[in-house]
Amino acid sequence: MLNTTRLKERYKRIIEPNIEHIKNKVVLDLGCYNGRWSYAAIKNGAKFVIGVDARNNILLTDDKFRFIQSDVFDIHIQHGVDTIFCLGLFYHIMDHFRLFKLMDSFNPEVIILDTHLENTDDCIISVRKEDTEYELNSITELSGKISKGTLKLFAEYFGYDLEYMEWKPPIVKYTEDYYDDRYTIRMRKYA
Repeated sequence: MLNTTRLKERYKRIIEPNIEHIKNKVVLDLGCYNGRWSYAAIKNGAKFVIGVDARNNILLTDDKFRFIQSDVFDIHIQHGVDTIFCLGLFYHIMDHFRLFKLMDSFNPEVIILDTHLENTDDCIISVRKEDTEYELNSITELSGKISKGTLKLFAEYFGYDLEYMEWKPPIVKYTEDYYDDRYTIRMRKYA
């Protein structure tokens, strides 16, 4: 069931503070699910949005949108990308370094990441099994959640600054995970 309170709160922290990285930009939305964040990008002035997801749950149709049904690791895009959305995907994969390398290969100005992280500066990945029949889960049985320390290491390796977006109290119902182990992060290439 769609929880509009949660979506509104996520919109305030994912889209609103990043309008300058969306307006008149080409956005790549990795793990786009039904296209909700692609739609938000278009409504906020994106030049064009490419949505990628392994499952075809797409609800969006727009001249400024192209959907690619594919594993994110298998995509080939011919033109440049300004901004990458990786919203709710990073903790559903096992090869985080490979995804980071793929995202960096598109030479984006900004990567906006919304993910669960282990809250430690140690470099770790916790592994778990997922039910692949549930459409919001991974397409592979094993997935991993990296730590803040691992994300920092990857960002430094590929030349990105990390900026954690604030999820300040009061805690809004259905967003409790953002005060525990879920984060919204803007990553910019070093100048």
